[in-house]
Amino acid sequence: MMPSALPDPLPEPIQEAVAAAGGIGIRKLLLWLTTLVGLAVAIGCGGGFLNYRTTMLDTALHQTQVEAERAATSVEGKLATIEASAKGLEDNLDKSDLPAAEIEAELRAALQANPDALSVGVAYMPFAHDPKVRLYAPIAIRSRDQINMKDAGTFNEYTTPNHDWYSVPLAKGPTWLEPHYGVATNAFLVQYARPFKWPGQDKPRGVVFVNYSLERIRDQVAALEIGKTGYAFIISKTSAYVSHPVSEYYREGKTLYQIAKEKGQPKLDLLAREATAGHTGFVDYTDPETNQDARYNYRPLGDTGLSLVTKSKIDEIGLDQRLLHRFQKGFALGMVAFLGAGITLLLRANLATHHNIWKASFAISIVMMAGIGYIWNAAARISPYLEGNNTKIVDRQSLNKFQDRVIRDAYRMHLPPPQFVPTGFFIETVDFTQAYNADVMGYVWQKFKRGQEKVTRGVVMAEATSTSMSEAYRRTEGEYEVVGWQFKSTLRQQFDYSRYPFDQQDIWVRLWPKDVRQNIWLVPDLASYDQTVPTALPGLEHDLVLAGWKIDGTFFDFKPRTYNTNFGVSGALPQHDVPELHYNILLRRNVTGPFISNIIPLLMVSLMLFSTMMGVNPKDKPWIIIGSIASSFFTIVLAHSKVRDTFGTSDIIYMEYFYLVMYMAVGYVALNSFLYATGTKWKLITGRDNLLPRLGYCPILVGSILIITALVFK
Repeated sequence: MMPSALPDPLPEPIQEAVAAAGGIGIRKLLLWLTTLVGLAVAIGCGGGFLNYRTTMLDTALHQTQVEAERAATSVEGKLATIEASAKGLEDNLDKSDLPAAEIEAELRAALQANPDALSVGVAYMPFAHDPKVRLYAPIAIRSRDQINMKDAGTFNEYTTPNHDWYSVPLAKGPTWLEPHYGVATNAFLVQYARPFKWPGQDKPRGVVFVNYSLERIRDQVAALEIGKTGYAFIISKTSAYVSHPVSEYYREGKTLYQIAKEKGQPKLDLLAREATAGHTGFVDYTDPETNQDARYNYRPLGDTGLSLVTKSKIDEIGLDQRLLHRFQKGFALGMVAFLGAGITLLLRANLATHHNIWKASFAISIVMMAGIGYIWNAAARISPYLEGNNTKIVDRQSLNKFQDRVIRDAYRMHLPPPQFVPTGFFIETVDFTQAYNADVMGYVWQKFKRGQEKVTRGVVMAEATSTSMSEAYRRTEGEYEVVGWQFKSTLRQQFDYSRYPFDQQDIWVRLWPKDVRQNIWLVPDLASYDQTVPTALPGLEHDLVLAGWKIDGTFFDFKPRTYNTNFGVSGALPQHDVPELHYNILLRRNVTGPFISNIIPLLMVSLMLFSTMMGVNPKDKPWIIIGSIASSFFTIVLAHSKVRDTFGTSDIIYMEYFYLVMYMAVGYVALNSFLYATGTKWKLITGRDNLLPRLGYCPILVGSILIITALVFK
């Protein structure tokens, strides 16, 4: 029996259940266990989330350092051969006074032994080789598959102060020179030079030099794999670009300091200062144009005065978004258990008055609603785009990196040289005409370089059920012919509505070249957009109205596709993992509309059912009660049917579970009201005016939705 000192005692069925369970101490023990287990789960999942995310980020960022070191070692290995060639020549010239024919033979042999060198030469001091010849500077120059000889002394007064390649080694000893244009080789060079001496003397006689083509360095750096769209570049002692995916940077003689100033980015200025000082380290940076986080690792390339910088994009780190969400979901459920049991203990609902029991019932319901909201919020952070092997193109660097890979793959697979056709989009209208159909209208254009006259003009929208396209303009701009079309297309896509109304959709335009017989690659025409950051919505009408949706961003990417046919062109084109150009529009549903049209009516129905339950008494006629509940049932059925008709899917979408729970609520209230009104002898219902079923209504209803939410948002 309950202590007589307690006011407003609990119903007899509860007291009997407590007594049968061994007294009030067991219930307290269970509540305490629930509280502790819930807290342990919340701490474990919360700690697991932070630990996994931190560990993966640290591992990935460490990998960027490993990639940077690997890249630097690769380039250094090539440059080391240059130094070795120059040292070998110096040793030979120091030992004996070679005639011109033997010197030229030595130069030819050194160039043949070093395929990475562009030219090898010596430059004697005035009259140091032949007392009758003032300047003598033989150079062996590689020209395709031939080696030609030139004498720079016949056309170049190299002893003047402005020729650093000659004067600096004589003054300072072995050195790498700042990249420059070589007159004899007619190419941009990075040069290593060292003095040689008169045989048997310590007196300088001239300079040995080996030139390395900057184009060769750029090809090597471009071939480095730094993540999906990361890249590497080299800067000189003055921070001038020696190589970069954006060729204009080094062609126009730009420096990293200039780029930092133009963008107003102190982090890039810090990168320039540290790299040109010959330091090793990294700088974390957020690109204002793409809003992407990146890490720049920098490292000197030996004694060359050059520094290799690698850029790794943080959003390419392979975090398992689903696993992170499971940790968050476990944290939410643990906190619900902890707070629910804790509130019950705090309000002493196990030995409490009715007032406190109702407080506990509503408080637990609110805690569970908060848990549902937390899971919704965590699920909304998972982008479907992150789950795939897509190559996102939002800047010229990542585009150039992609094109370099395509060129290398074509060469490796013995395919025709790829022809890149810049292709752009401007979407004026988007409309969902059916659940799986999207109508888009706008402009598409292409740019064809000189020499691409035989490339077929036009694009194919691969997943369109219908497309109408008419040429809008055609003009010549510089070396390009620009052709633009106005189009209207109906895209048929398998949109995923399983999380409605918290779903996100990606409307993409999948593009093929018009002629599959040629090795044509459609690439995004980024130069035609003021901004390419996805949040700036490049290629989309800013005043576009898409009812019920929020536009998260637009961008181009390449999605790998595998074809089960060669399109009748045997052996000419690859069939597996072929990257196709897509223009994407990322959409996030505005939940306000679905909440107003679905959740609020269901909430009102649930309140009406609760009020019906609270108002039932043993004197009511059962069929009248059932009749009023039946009207709520048919209201739910009609609304549910409307949702099913809207999406026309055989699967159950998330919103439908709310209706299924409401069907359960209708059955719960109907059965309870019928039993109570007919005067059942079951004490769990009749005790204290139907208290237990009424107390359990809200927690059972909200708890069911919480469990369903946890299962749906995996």
